[in-house]
Amino acid sequence: MNYLNHLKESFSERELLKLSNLSLMVACCLLTGALTTLAVRDPLLIDRSSIETKVITPVNNEDSDKELGAFLSLALVSRFNSQVPMHGLDLLSKEQAKAHELEEKELASKQITQSILVQEVKRTEKGIFVNADRVVRVGKLRSAFAFPLVVKVERVTRSEKNPYGLRLVSVVKEKPNEK
Repeated sequence: MNYLNHLKESFSERELLKLSNLSLMVACCLLTGALTTLAVRDPLLIDRSSIETKVITPVNNEDSDKELGAFLSLALVSRFNSQVPMHGLDLLSKEQAKAHELEEKELASKQITQSILVQEVKRTEKGIFVNADRVVRVGKLRSAFAFPLVVKVERVTRSEKNPYGLRLVSVVKEKPNEK
């Protein structure tokens, strides 16, 4: 009889351990799922100021059209404007920086200065289309020309010298459409 009681206790103890083991595995699976969904979710950003506290939406890593336009305005000024220092910024590729230096020497030997004014920036399948005006000065004489460009940029890490995270790689003057 003693043996049967011992067997009965052992059986119920095993069932209890199986049940607790199963419930712990289910709890672990549920917590893993909850943790995964929380890890994938966008972070909640709270902007606290002395006036108000508000929840702001996170900024994605893609370049907005406004940011791209600001970058290209600054990069093309660094690339084409005469007598403008590079602002200590790393916006141009090495090839574009060399092209700027060569063009600057050539224009300086002819006593010509130029500047560029960016009017419009559009993304196209060929690259990024920039509608700009080129102002060329020889002494007191000034001339403005349409200067359509197709540019390509590459993504680099954002830094203090390159806050946009973009670098101007190529600039090609677009040919006017012949009819």
